[in-house]
Amino acid sequence: MGRLKKQTAEYFPHFVGDSRTKFVLENTWGNDGYAFWFKLLELLCRSDGHYYDCSRPADKVYLTAIAKVEEETADAMLELLASMEKIDSELWNERKIIWCQHLVDNLAGMYAKRTTAIPSRPKFGDEAEQQPEALAVDPKPEKEEEVKQPKPAKKTSGRKKAGLKTPKPEKKQYAEFVKLTEAEYETLVALHGGDKVRRMIEVLDNYKGANGKKYTSDYRAILNWVVERVNEEYAKRGGYDNGFAANRRPDAGGFTPSSGFRGGEQS
Repeated sequence: MGRLKKQTAEYFPHFVGDSRTKFVLENTWGNDGYAFWFKLLELLCRSDGHYYDCSRPADKVYLTAIAKVEEETADAMLELLASMEKIDSELWNERKIIWCQHLVDNLAGMYAKRTTAIPSRPKFGDEAEQQPEALAVDPKPEKEEEVKQPKPAKKTSGRKKAGLKTPKPEKKQYAEFVKLTEAEYETLVALHGGDKVRRMIEVLDNYKGANGKKYTSDYRAILNWVVERVNEEYAKRGGYDNGFAANRRPDAGGFTPSSGFRGGEQS
């Protein structure tokens, strides 16, 4: 039997246009956020199969070492990337495996010139037998003996065997027109602080109420445009939450958009 060809890449397209991913990471963690994202993409490119397994402690240490960030910071960034669907949320939440479908899609042109098939989303257990290529993470591809097979799949729960969907987390009412899950709210508070998050909820609530807007996910709407809006307000006021009275109506206590206000895009 012939030896399987590795699925790695020597480069990836680095687009220079505006990117929400770059903005959110850099706005929250500064240059560490920017560097982490692109070092992560580089690591995925040189990993066989273009995915990376963080469930193994040694490989998690390797990721934080090349990114030069603390483990807690790396975890927070990865959680945010998963919530934004920039990395596969199911693989990350269930197996701590990093898979970026957008990256692989951008490498399609390179694989079109190869005899090696482009990698597909990693599968485990019974699904793994259907994959055309055996995938393995190899942070040091030059040493063949270090290649390890994926871990055996965990036992399937009775709910999954029965084909039942796992219920989605319940959303709570944080304002008249804003609903978030507890996990979404706690993530926002961890990233931006309670005062800013309360302001973000107020801005989104007033915008939806005044314009009749509806979002599939209020959490995504906050990430997409409300964070930027509130950060601009804080910047204009020197970073203090003491100047918002100028934007409130004394009669109704609502938020009146300024002439430069722009609404977020619907998700």
